[in-house]
Amino acid sequence: MIIYSKVQFTKDELGYRTLGHLRKVNYTDIDLFIDYLSQKLTILSDSYITHPISNIIFSYIIKEGLCNNSYRVLLKNLDNKISTSHSFNNMNLSISMNPGDYNNIQAAEYVEVDGITYHRYIISKGSKI
Repeated sequence: MIIYSKVQFTKDELGYRTLGHLRKVNYTDIDLFIDYLSQKLTILSDSYITHPISNIIFSYIIKEGLCNNSYRVLLKNLDNKISTSHSFNNMNLSISMNPGDYNNIQAAEYVEVDGITYHRYIISKGSKI
């Protein structure tokens, strides 16, 4: 079986996000594939902001025969694949609490809003600020 999965968020403007690449899976590996999806959902929900998911969509093709064992490896050991960036509005942002990891710090200042003090950084990357 060749399977592709994505999530649809409750807010229509967020659209869809994939849960991983197209995968070839044997019927006997269905538990391994479910574990793979669970780990991918965890990575998705651990990103900056959690958005409620309304649907998980599976697109698949059923073919005869067994897939190569090398494809089974793709479903294992996601723990070693630590995501170092997060895609947001067509930008790849670092997953970090260090502002310098985002790119060049142009300015840093303290700002008070409604009695709460925030530390604000202005970061530039290419033509974007």
